[in-house]
Formats: sequence, C-alpha cells, structure tokens
Amino acid sequence: MQNLRPTIERGRPKIGLAFSGGTLRAIAQLGILEVFDEHRIPIDYIAAASSGCITAAAYACGTLQKLKETWFSLDNDKLKSLVGREGANGGIYHLRKMEDFLRQFTENKHFEDVKPRLAFVAVDIVAGEEVAIQMGDIARAARISCSVPGIFEPVKWGGRLLVDGGLLLDTVPVSFVREMGGDIIIGVDIADSKYVFGNYGWLIYFWKKYIYLRQNSISKFLSSANRYLKSHLQKILPDFGSEVENYAVDLDEKKRSTFSVLSRSLDVMIEKKYRHEISESKSEVLLLPPIKHLRSYDTKNVAACYEEGRRAAEAAMPRIKRLIENYGI
Repeated sequence: MQNLRPTIERGRPKIGLAFSGGTLRAIAQLGILEVFDEHRIPIDYIAAASSGCITAAAYACGTLQKLKETWFSLDNDKLKSLVGREGANGGIYHLRKMEDFLRQFTENKHFEDVKPRLAFVAVDIVAGEEVAIQMGDIARAARISCSVPGIFEPVKWGGRLLVDGGLLLDTVPVSFVREMGGDIIIGVDIADSKYVFGNYGWLIYFWKKYIYLRQNSISKFLSSANRYLKSHLQKILPDFGSEVENYAVDLDEKKRSTFSVLSRSLDVMIEKKYRHEISESKSEVLLLPPIKHLRSYDTKNVAACYEEGRRAAEAAMPRIKRLIENYGI
C-alpha cells in the first residue's frame, strides 16, 4: 500500500483513533485505515483494545498490506493453530503462539519506535486497575489486550498480571485517546457488547454461584462448574479441541486457577464504572460498521467486514474533513 500520510503540519488538530476489539471483525478497521490514507487524513494516536491492537500495530509498523493479505488467507485450521493449551496458567488456553505470529507484523518493534503513538488497553486483575501499555514490546502488548480472562491465560508485564482491556471500560477506548492528546477523536466500534462479558449473562450467574460456593463446598463445586463453563464457552469460541481442567484456586500459586482468574476479573468488572461513551459531539466521530451480527471467529466473514469498514469510513469522511478544517473556529 502506498503511504499517503502527509507531513504533520504545525497548528492542525491532533487526530486520534479509538479501536474496539472484535476478533476477525477487526479487519474492518484495516479497511478504515486504508480509506484514511487514501484521503490523506493524518493519524497521531491510536488507542486500541483486544484485536483492534493488531490492526493498530500493523499500521504503525508499516505492515498493514502484509496483514491484509494474511487476514484474507486465514482459515479455521490456521486460526486454531494460534491458540495453545499445554501449560496454560490461569486460563483454558494461552496465546503465546499468537504472539509469535504477530511478530511478522510488528517486526519486534517497541512502542517507542513507531508512529502514530499507540496505547493498548489492559487490566491489572490483581490491583483492579486499567492500564494503557505505551512502552515495550508491541507484539507482547497486543497479546495481553487479546487475553480474555478465564478463557486465555493472563500475562505478566513487569510487576502486573494483565488481561483484556475491554473488561472494565467501554471497549472503544476514547478516554485514553483524549489523555494522549487527541483533539479530534474517531471511534470505531465493532464489538458486540460494551464489555468483554456484556452479552454473557451466564458468566455473571457463574460468578455469583462461585462467590458463594468458594467459601463453602468449593471442592464439590469445581467438577460441575468445570462442565458448565466448558459447555457455554463452546458456544462462543471455535472448537480448539481442548478440555477445561481443574486447578487449585489461588492467584498467587505458580499454577493459577482458571476459576480464580475469572472470579477476580468479574469482581473487578462489577466494582468499576463505565468510563466513557463516545458521542457525535463537536470533536468526536463514531464509526459503526454494520458487522456486529457476524460471528467474530468465522473466517468466511473477513471480506464482508473489510468492505463494510471501507464503506463506513467513506460515509464519515465529509464530517471528518469538516472537523479538521473548522477546528478551533
């Protein structure tokens, strides 16, 4: 792809993007970025959650075309190969293989090496705090932000234990873009809920039962909870051919429990407030490609998501250009 991004002019508004996650639906964001480049819209900041980090990383690292070609060639076998089970600690699966896969697009670069400036959102489940990762290895940070708690193992980063940043806040991380210095913010919402667990009432039910039973008959509860969790996860995840296993319940143990991580994550989610919902205000634009109904793990939907992303960006372009031209007036 030809790089059409212009030289940054002094005095113009700083433009930031806020990307939600949406697994394979995130290719819609790739289409949006292509349209922005074609219209010479400069991007200064991108804050992203979950799979939105992958498109943001490739854009900043100059490998967006390579990502596009790879995305269109994905099949279910390749997707399954990126998810591992052996040695998963605190999750049913791990994403270590996906991290290695992402390095072909990040080229082992760090946040400090690339432009636009990036921030990948995560949650420290021990401290109960949201974190914007803006330094260090981009591929590792992208893996962290894709690590849905209870499904994928959490990842150590410094002295923190981090999971998917969509856990606590609106999955379109507008507030982080504002904090980074964005004057005009363009959000892209492709997630099917505001929170990681937004559509999964069964997880909240599980959490409530777990809170009660972990203080009473947890050993008897684990077996039935194990089957319950597995049966529901199979409805929202592709068949990776794995079994849910029982582990001791203690976040501090070398072998963390899937249940303890899930429980703590749900505790944090319940304790926190919804941070910020983007609106069509004077300096904010929300793109909503009509793809939320498409199954996020189905590789057959890639082309449709890409085209809808491009259409959404083209439709919003007149408003975006007016905001840039009239900023400060």
